Amino acid sequence: MALLFTRLNEDDFEVNRIRFSRQLKVFIAKDRQSDNEIEFLYPLEPDDKYGTTEKDFEVYLFHKDDFAANDIFQIKAQNMRIGWLFPIQALLTSQHDYANNEHFFPYSYNAYRILLKNRQNLPYAKQEYSEQINLEDIYGENTIIFIAHRKSMREYKKAFSLFDIENYLLFFYQYGYTFLSSANFNSLYSLKQPNFIAKPFPSKVVELQTVSEYLNDNKSYLNNLIQGLIKLEKHPLVKFHLLYSVIELFISRIFEAEFKTSLNFFLNSVDFYDAKERLAKLANEKDRINKLLSTKCPGLNHLILQELQDTCNSFLSFVFAPQIFKKPTGEAIYKVRSTIFHNLRLMPTGYEVELEKVLSSFEALIFDISIKINLA
Repeated sequence: MALLFTRLNEDDFEVNRIRFSRQLKVFIAKDRQSDNEIEFLYPLEPDDKYGTTEKDFEVYLFHKDDFAANDIFQIKAQNMRIGWLFPIQALLTSQHDYANNEHFFPYSYNAYRILLKNRQNLPYAKQEYSEQINLEDIYGENTIIFIAHRKSMREYKKAFSLFDIENYLLFFYQYGYTFLSSANFNSLYSLKQPNFIAKPFPSKVVELQTVSEYLNDNKSYLNNLIQGLIKLEKHPLVKFHLLYSVIELFISRIFEAEFKTSLNFFLNSVDFYDAKERLAKLANEKDRINKLLSTKCPGLNHLILQELQDTCNSFLSFVFAPQIFKKPTGEAIYKVRSTIFHNLRLMPTGYEVELEKVLSSFEALIFDISIKINLA
């Protein structure tokens, strides 16, 4: 749907056609029903070298709490270049490393045109009509643009499978990028304080990682959590419950996988008590958490594991002072869970501060697991 701008005592200004003025370095948008125009500053260059148009690209929008104007990245999947990721400010200033990069211009120029025409029905905040309008007022100052080249997406599909942005939302979220949709745009547009300190991308070329194949059936649930509930929830108790529900999802998948492989044993066992004991061990929540962190997720970030262990033990030591806790990670997080679920009435004043520390590493670990869990 085309961008609309409100006008006093008149119909909305509806962007119909746009043109670029090299002399003024602005895009000029014309109204569908009148001679009114709006100018949008674009200090970079058009795509003179490759001759691309906006039809060659697909745009996805993300929100990020904290970023620099120079946070501009090339995006690859399976070592194939897919597109670029950059803050909306990269379209509004020439004070960044790619302002003179002719390989960047097809993406920046067409991203701007796509945002102005909005035929991809991207979420935005409706503004009042003015002869000059800032693009970040429309889409948000914390908005990040991922623009993918459709030809590259088609080549990826031929070589591997359909390039589906839904497969990568958890990966982006690990690095602080929350996918924007009509459901969460208004809340995130006005969000000013960061509530999740994410790790930075390790290099200027980012290789996307998909959610684990063992979670394909749960992908929509996980994506909905990060786009709304987890991202926007402020109370630490509620957020812990939401995050722990993801752990319950993971360990339920472990139970399902191991129960299926053990089914013949249970059916053919001549020792009822041995079978009963084995089944009870499979169902034990604490054991499954330990298994999740030790054998079912190869390559988990050890720094995150250690931080979660430390913050959980610190929380428990605070709640049950003067007792000091030094539990391993799996047992520590299970003890925190039991304390919150069953002993909330006994929590001392100030527990929220300690729980916030747990949440930061807990959240980071969960999304590391979502990519690395292996139930084979």
